[in-house]
Amino acid sequence: MLSQKEQIQTITAKSDFITTKYEHGVYFELYAIGLFFVEIEKEYSTKKILNVSIFATGRKLDRYAGELMF
Repeated sequence: MLSQKEQIQTITAKSDFITTKYEHGVYFELYAIGLFFVEIEKEYSTKKILNVSIFATGRKLDRYAGELMF
């Protein structure tokens, strides 16, 4: 299994960056890899990674509904 640092490097190198969303001191980076999306959640002030989520559709993608244009 890849370390978190290796996972992030792979995501940012092999996927398409979509957008960033800021909410309550946290920002979310959205990437597309094939038919899936990856969301990287980071603390705004420290840039520390809080969570990485992979999904195809659903509530997490709803967060970006107003910003996505396909």
